[in-house]
Order: sequence, then structure tokens, then C-alpha cells
Amino acid sequence: MAMMAARSPRLVPALALAALALAGPGCMPVCDEQGLHIAVERLATRDPQQRQPGLDALGRACPNLPASLTYALRDPSGPVDPREAILPDRTEDLPWSELLARTCPRTDAERDRALAAEDRDLATRKSCSIDRYGLLAPEDTFVSEDVPVFMLYEWMTAGRVDRALARDVVWPLLSASASVEELETRCLVERVGCARAMQTWGLQPPRSSSDRILDTGTEIRITSDRLSVEHVPLLTLHAGRPTPDAFVDHVAPALRDTLVVHAERARRSARNEGVDPSARILLLADHATPVGTLFDTLLTAARAGLREAQLVVLFGRDEPRALPLTVPRARLSPELDPDHDLDSELDGTEQPLELTFIVRRDGVEARAHGMSPPNVFPNRPSCEPPPGGCHDLEAIASFAKQLKALFPHETVATFRTDDGVPLQALVSIIDAVRGGESCRLLPMMLGEEAPPECLFYQAVLDAELPPLAEDDAPP
Repeated sequence: MAMMAARSPRLVPALALAALALAGPGCMPVCDEQGLHIAVERLATRDPQQRQPGLDALGRACPNLPASLTYALRDPSGPVDPREAILPDRTEDLPWSELLARTCPRTDAERDRALAAEDRDLATRKSCSIDRYGLLAPEDTFVSEDVPVFMLYEWMTAGRVDRALARDVVWPLLSASASVEELETRCLVERVGCARAMQTWGLQPPRSSSDRILDTGTEIRITSDRLSVEHVPLLTLHAGRPTPDAFVDHVAPALRDTLVVHAERARRSARNEGVDPSARILLLADHATPVGTLFDTLLTAARAGLREAQLVVLFGRDEPRALPLTVPRARLSPELDPDHDLDSELDGTEQPLELTFIVRRDGVEARAHGMSPPNVFPNRPSCEPPPGGCHDLEAIASFAKQLKALFPHETVATFRTDDGVPLQALVSIIDAVRGGESCRLLPMMLGEEAPPECLFYQAVLDAELPPLAEDDAPP
């Protein structure tokens, strides 16, 4: 016993090292504490420019962070839907599957995907028992896209990271901590958390079959009582229409001067980042907005140098998408004949179709080069006009399909609309002329040719209705 006691001072360090080696990294926190504090410092700023550096710092602090989780937490920087990284079928990704099973042991991904966004969020919160983590109060917002953040918290705390420090890391990444402005940006750019964001908009966007992903741009918001640019109120509206002196020849000087500044700022930023310098607007308008307000806004923006416009629409299960709109190029030069639409000019000797739909509240009239008399589509009978109107969309779609068969290379349709037509009615007609749900614009965004189901998918918006056709004029 005395001999063993004499050896013990030399054996203790060796035994301790052996025990540590056998235990492996599981006895040590999976993340470096100092590195986590650096990540927290950057993420807590809530500055979008600091999100990715904060996630990079997190990756350095936690070198064994599962790669799939790193991907799911990334800052989206392109037209990739983040939902593809949430609750995916990753049967071959064992670390992800095990971590997801611990975080959401009773989730039903297939069932949840079939639900509307808000219902899906509630179902996921319940099935995953999200509240057991103690990160959210009952009234706090949760969206399904927050699941990877809870997976990160599960991974860190299971890896012996201090719970308070782990909470400091994940809290800035949760939707519950986002401001209204941040939620709106995430909704429009990342298509995340839109159920809560739309409650703050004070408007309901029109529904559409357009599946085009939204790009970034200067936001113009039109509610029933105001027009705002980047959340700054600019014009007072009454039932969606401005005061008579706000617009002169369809242009609002105050709006134009404000947008000139935004256009130059967008081009300067694009040049600094080495990307496409095109400047555009994102138009967020209520579905009942009079189309006259929409056209006046589009033309003012175009005159200010923001010639690309995307109307925010709701696609599928209330997912925000873009409906591209332009005004005739002739409108940009007042000295040109405003009835001469340069958008439909073609090279060569072939006469362009110059397809134009005259949209009134009581019907639609289609005109094209060589078409006489015009095609007239009366409204559907026995219809109480909702914001979507009573226009005969089936007849309009059938006409567009027949015309496309005769002019397969034509893609442009101009819509000259009565000022009082509700925005939803116009969008529904544009959808019908484009090809409805059969026409998918997403492949064209990826450089592919237009699918054959797409008819006249380039929409040009104009105003100032021509006189009624003789056959349509009242006696």
C-alpha cells in the first residue's frame, strides 16, 4: 500500500489524460465560448449585413456544426426558397435526421406542407413541442422556418454549451425577435414569415397564378389611405385614389423626385457590388386599389429611372410572388404619340400583332392589328361584382389561346384599363391572357425558353381608354 501511495503522484496525470482521451470531445463543449460571444455580438446587431458574418463566426466557434444545419441557417442570397431547407427529406443525412428527430420527434412534414402557411406554423409548433425549450412566450411568433434555429439550440445545449449563451446565439435568428420591418423584408425577399407580416401591411395583395420569384427593389406601398416609399408616407389617398392635384399627366412630382434618389442609390449600390445595375420597384398594393393609381405610380417610377416593376401577388398558399409590369416606352418620352406602343415593335418587315385588351368594369374588348371588328367579352350575367370583377375569364383565356396559335412568336399584351377597375380584376385578366396556372414563369428565370403553355406573358399597362368600338357603342 505504501508503494502504491508513493507512485500515485506520477500516475494521476497519466490516468487523467487517459480518461480524457477515452471520453473524447463529448466531455467538452462543442463550441468555443469566446467564439460564440463574437457570433452573438454580430448577430445581435440585427443588421442584415452582419447576419452572414455572424453565422461565419458561429461556424468557426463550432467546427463540428453539421453541414446541413449550416446550410439551413445561411443567409439566402438568391432565388432559392428557404423552405426547401426546412423539414426536408434527407434520409441519407444522418446527422440532420437524428437532430431533427430530437427537435421535432412527432413532425409530419408531408401533412404540414399541405397546410396554409399560418396553419402550418401552428401545427409545427404543436407537433414539435417547440415551447418546451422555453425560448418563446405563448404570444411570441413562430414560423416553420424557425425549426433549424431550434435544432441549433438543441445541438448546442446537448453539446454542453451554456444554455444562456446558446439562447443569446439563437434569439436574433428567430422570427419572434424580428421587427415589423425585418419581417416584411424576410417575407418579400425570402418568402418567410408572411402570415405575420401581412397582418401589418394594412392591405391584401391580389391573388395570381404568377410563380415568378420576387427580386429586390425600392418598395412602394399603396393602401386605401396612403402611398409610401420604403415605409415613409408620401401621398394621401382616399379609397385608393390621390387628390386631383397630386398627379399631373399621370406623374406625381413629389413621388418622382423621391424615386430619382432611390434609383441613383440602387444603381450606385449595384456598381459597388458588381451586379446588374438595373433598378426596379416592388409595388405592394391592396387588391381593391383602383388601377388608375397603379398606372400613375408605374409611370412616375419609370420617369424617375425605375423602369422595371414587380407587383407583389399571392401565389398558392399565400406565398408572395412577382407579377412583372411595364408601361409603354412611348410614355417615357412625352413628345412621342402616347398611342404608339414601342414595346410591341419587331425587327424586320413583319407587322406586330399589337394585341391590346380594353378593360372596363362592365366588360373587356380585344383589339389587334388586322382584327376587325374587335372581340367583345361582356361580363358574366347574375354576378355581384367583387374586387375580382365579373369578367368572363374563360372566354378571354380561350380567345388568347386561339390567337397564340396564329401568332406563336408574340408574347406582349397591352392592357388599357378604366381607372376605376379594381386591381384584382386586372390581375385576373392578365393571368388568363398569360395562360393561367399552366404557365410557369420560373423556368424562364433560370434561362430556359418560355414553356408552350405560356401565351402572352409580357404585360404592358396603359391608361386613357379609346372610344367604344362601333359595335359596342350604346344606341
